[in-house]
Amino acid sequence: MHRQNYFLGIVFSVILCLNLLGIGAFAQENNTWQSQLQDVDISTEVVRQNFGLSWPELDAVPRSNGKKPFERWAWWTERRAKPYGTRPPATAWWNASRELKSALLYPPTGPSWSYIGNENIPVYGGAGRVNNVVSFDGGWLACSPSGGLWISEDEGESWDPAGGEVDELSAVGTTDIIVDPEDSNHWFLATGDGDGATTYSIGLLETFDSGVNWSETGLAMPEGNQKIFKIAFQPDSPNVIYVCSSTGLYRSQDAGVSFDFLKAGIVRDMVIHSDSTNILNIVLENVGVYRSLDSGLTWTNVPLPQSAGLGRMELASSASHPNRIYAYGANYFTQSTMGVWRSDDGGASFYPTMLRSEG
Repeated sequence: MHRQNYFLGIVFSVILCLNLLGIGAFAQENNTWQSQLQDVDISTEVVRQNFGLSWPELDAVPRSNGKKPFERWAWWTERRAKPYGTRPPATAWWNASRELKSALLYPPTGPSWSYIGNENIPVYGGAGRVNNVVSFDGGWLACSPSGGLWISEDEGESWDPAGGEVDELSAVGTTDIIVDPEDSNHWFLATGDGDGATTYSIGLLETFDSGVNWSETGLAMPEGNQKIFKIAFQPDSPNVIYVCSSTGLYRSQDAGVSFDFLKAGIVRDMVIHSDSTNILNIVLENVGVYRSLDSGLTWTNVPLPQSAGLGRMELASSASHPNRIYAYGANYFTQSTMGVWRSDDGGASFYPTMLRSEG
């Protein structure tokens, strides 16, 4: 009897040890990066750290083992994870697809868009693209890169070359146009294709009869592949005109008779502050944002955080919040969007609101 009890005691001890070893192995198994892949409560950062400990010599891992399947999982998961690597629940994809389906089947009510013309598009190269559309009391004006300037007097139902049957502008192209707020027949026109390279600028033109006759102003572009990107009246004075171009920023204080050179560089865009018209913000391609407090006599660079590699840029201001300015930037090489920056202090400083590098 004593021997039997002794034997049972040994068996019990062995079973207990095996159970303990099994529990430990089970716990260890559940702590591997493979098991953590299945646990949505464990962040992607923790899984990646654990993977790095398990596979310190990644180059020695055979093909289709270790790093390759893990990185496939990480590539897909990390782009969909929330801050700090929190993974979305499995129902997120289902709920999102149902919301999308519902939105497509039952679109929200609101303004609708319809094509308004024109139907008779010229056959010359580049005529299908539109650089700018400006509305004024006399109708709509559309600038095309090699199709000239077009006007509609019936809200886009029909279009005609501005100035009548003879379209003398089609050979030079148009980019931007401003209408004198004190005389709707008086226009200033930026010639050439400022967005691409279909045509190049010969300078700033002027008409006093709604485009029937055009004359040169005091600003002619030098020979070569030059462009005008934007023209603007100073808000409180139509006699003051700013011109952004590939050769720099110009200003006229006598309604286009003569121009002063204010800033060198490829000046793509500008914002004139409506409350204080002596404050200007401009963007220089491949450089960044500049600001002037004295109508362009002196300039200071305004840094854009996380903007290395900037190329083409644009500016926009808020009509309801004059101190709010947005800067858009594209990469100088790929031309893809880099980000959008915002200023709430009239262009004195900017902070990023959207960056491509952050998804």
